[in-house]
Amino acid sequence: MLSGNMKKDKKEPFTFKVTVCKNMQDYSKEPYFVKRLEAAREAIKKWGVPEQILTGKH
Repeated sequence: MLSGNMKKDKKEPFTFKVTVCKNMQDYSKEPYFVKRLEAAREAIKKWGVPEQILTGKH
């Protein structure tokens, strides 16, 4: 399971800590998630990623 806490930091706008629980099932090969990942890759290839997301400035 992933859990995270977002907190303000003076150096970076946000930090995100992730804890991975190794007891949970891996769904990365499930057809639904594979299909969604491919759709996301196609959208990013077509439209790119907004500069605000890349720089962290909003």
